[in-house]
Amino acid sequence: MPLPPMFLLRSNNSAPPLFFFEVKTDKDIGIIQNDAAIVATAALEQFVKDFATKSLALATRKGRNTIKYDDVAEVRASDRSLSFLDMLLP
Repeated sequence: MPLPPMFLLRSNNSAPPLFFFEVKTDKDIGIIQNDAAIVATAALEQFVKDFATKSLALATRKGRNTIKYDDVAEVRASDRSLSFLDMLLP
């Protein structure tokens, strides 16, 4: 499967993220246009990157180079836009 153009620009990835393939193979999901799957994948990737970056910054302020569950939970608690994660990260 050839890579979509947005993935060709990133030198550190040799294939689309797993989410891209899961959307294509999940039988509970109807037909999704390629562009929609790519946009959803890019949005999820950006969300995870931003969340991890904030969590790492917090861990660094605490003198660590490793993100702990507490760092992720604290970042979630400090940002109301992440309230949809309340059930996962109390």
